[in-house]
Formats: sequence, C-alpha cells, structure tokens
Amino acid sequence: MNSEQYFTLTLNPSKQRLVLSRSNGAAVKSQRIACLECEQFARFLPQVRRLLNSSGFKVQQLDGDKIARIRMREADGARLAIMLQAVSPLRKPARARLVQESIVSMSDEEVYYWSSRVVSRGSDALKALRILLAGE
Repeated sequence: MNSEQYFTLTLNPSKQRLVLSRSNGAAVKSQRIACLECEQFARFLPQVRRLLNSSGFKVQQLDGDKIARIRMREADGARLAIMLQAVSPLRKPARARLVQESIVSMSDEEVYYWSSRVVSRGSDALKALRILLAGE
C-alpha cells in the first residue's frame, strides 16, 4: 500500500469555490486544508493558475464551468497550502502579492520546512512567515 502524501485541489468555477485537501495513501479520509469562495476565490485564482502551470499542469483544462480535481505532488500541494493560509488574512494587495510570489519561488526544502512549522505551530508560524517575506 502506498503511504505517500499527496494533495487534491478541487476547483469549481461555476460556484467560485476552491478546496485543497491532503491525503496519504493509507488514509481513507482526506483532511481539508483550505476552502476559498467568492471574493477570495477570484483573488487567488490567478496565482493558483501560475503555480499549476509551473508544476506542469495544463491550465487550459480549468477554463469553463466544469469541476476540476487535480492530484498534486506533495511539494506543490504544500506550497499551495502555505500560500493560501499565509495570504488569506492579508488585506493589503501589495503585501499579499509579495508573500505569494515569495512562496512560489521557494525551493521544495523551504516549502517542507514552513509546512512542518505551520502544522506544528499554526498561526505563529504563519505570522513569522509573513513577516519574513513581506517585512511588516
């Protein structure tokens, strides 16, 4: 049995909803990491598309009103998870963009480090990450 961890991104453009969940090969249930709707969905969709494109997914498949379920490798899913969690409470667009771009450009090792910090320390780790990347 495969116990490799993976992420599933579900996009529903007609309902303006994005759900990111994490599973491992042995688990029956998946764990929801982030759920964005309406305004937040529209705000994050361009960055999600860029991240998917840089990871080798065909972004054209996300056009239209069809629900898309994308199984992501662990590093890409962890990158998206920390990006969504770190940026969602930010209100200043320039700061949010800086944090997003910095997370997308992180190496896989940095992503795994911050992902483990967020899992173990929660909001304190997210605050530290935002301060490191955006300087405020």
